[in-house]
Amino acid sequence: MKTSFKWISLIIGTMIGAGFASGREIWQFFNGGSTIGIILFVGLFYLSCYRLMLLSYQKQTTHYNTLLKIIVGRRISDIYDYLIMIYLFSMITVMIAGSGAVFEAMGLSYRLGALVLAVIIVVVLWGKLSTFLTINVVILPILISGLATILAVFVLNRPLPMIKIIPSIVDTRTFFFTALNILPLMSIIATVGDQIKQKREVHLTSLISSLILGSMIILYDVALYHIGDFMDTYQMPVYLILESFEPYVRVFMSTLLWLAIVTTAIGGMTSLLARFTAQGHETYYAWLCCLVLLMLSLSQIGFTSLVRYVYPAYGVINIYLLYQLMIFPLKKDAKAKIHDKIREG
Repeated sequence: MKTSFKWISLIIGTMIGAGFASGREIWQFFNGGSTIGIILFVGLFYLSCYRLMLLSYQKQTTHYNTLLKIIVGRRISDIYDYLIMIYLFSMITVMIAGSGAVFEAMGLSYRLGALVLAVIIVVVLWGKLSTFLTINVVILPILISGLATILAVFVLNRPLPMIKIIPSIVDTRTFFFTALNILPLMSIIATVGDQIKQKREVHLTSLISSLILGSMIILYDVALYHIGDFMDTYQMPVYLILESFEPYVRVFMSTLLWLAIVTTAIGGMTSLLARFTAQGHETYYAWLCCLVLLMLSLSQIGFTSLVRYVYPAYGVINIYLLYQLMIFPLKKDAKAKIHDKIREG
């Protein structure tokens, strides 16, 4: 159980980024009151997580490339390898925009917030201070617990919305939302495949992670239902919810959210730079500065707009990966039957 808790923390921490914690990602895909769609997501996420963990355990993986090749084949895996680089670039850009949105919500300049994070990324990576990332181990559990508490208090003090039953709309968005999270989920699970010791851990981790995420999304979705008419007041909807709490709660949650954004951006940039050059190489710092400047420029599009267009785009791109993951057991059985027939013949 102790080991399973470690994997659950890893998966939840990967899933709850700036888009999720801010509420903007939940609003983008569920629009408040979409309970049926969220229940469907829990089922899809459980299957995705279970199959990724089971494959990682069976193959004792240490890198996502192994899983990609197994699920989609060598040729398609090469395409997704490039897509992961684009994903990392766009994710860091969203984080920089998220920093600006936090500053803006606290009455400061959006541009200042984006610039501060851009400078921190350069300083930390230039000075090889990547141990700064270890604070994420402390920040994320507190952020998730605090967010869950705030949402629960907010929701319990308001009437519950009617359940939306619109399969043609809900189902499509749910598939895209699940697909959006497949790449980061695969990337993190594949790195610990050789550390998973028992098959029991796979089922337990997948089930509990799915239920925790589903509960968080339902809480957030119900809360967003009540503030839907004021969604454009802040780039991060969570601040509409925080208006119901004392100022110190707002400052505390803003600090946690901003620090989580900072560590996520630094971790993403570390992974992205590793694909271009080695740390300490003469081109490393040139790549670092050029990429951060480009990201800073693109972040001026705004956090809301980036989440609105980038996240659905990746949901569409990853839908093939989700499809292959869902049918993987069928493909595996079909191959086994073919081999049996060949042997019999």
